[in-house]
Amino acid sequence: MSNSEIDQEIDPLTRLAIKHGTDKWGPHFYTPLYHELFYRLRDRPIHLLEIGVGGFDLKTVGGASLAMWAEYFPSGQVTGLDIVEKRLALGPRVKLFRGSQVDPAFLKQVCDERGPFDIIIDDGSHVPKHVVTSFHILFPYLVDGGLYLIEDMQTTFWPQWGGSSMSGAIRRNWRE
Repeated sequence: MSNSEIDQEIDPLTRLAIKHGTDKWGPHFYTPLYHELFYRLRDRPIHLLEIGVGGFDLKTVGGASLAMWAEYFPSGQVTGLDIVEKRLALGPRVKLFRGSQVDPAFLKQVCDERGPFDIIIDDGSHVPKHVVTSFHILFPYLVDGGLYLIEDMQTTFWPQWGGSSMSGAIRRNWRE
């Protein structure tokens, strides 16, 4: 298979994920699925919120997926929030907020300023309790027909992340 044939098989969002270096392609392979969900919205002036900017505690690292979203949605408004202060130059359509995904007052402030949202992506702490709290606070700020996506759901089965081990439940039910 030639490089041009391979290039034709890669969807536009995956191309942008590779270009910007986001883990939404590669470790997770989310971008082909996201492209299927979002391609009809590409040219609309959507509002997208992403929880979790990346780069851990480094102020000038992260934002790869925000850059990807800004390029994928050329008429869109992209909002990122992270618990760590970020100093990233991502263009005029991308705005960053520092705060916790479980702080109702903070989330309301973000939603009042930048919402309602067409797409909300939770790629934040991955702690199940945080994911549930954020969902309950943010879901009312999602437009009718909007999409709320939660990444890295495997942590719901990891006790060290506050999840519960599925294997114990399976063993109990199997015996009954």
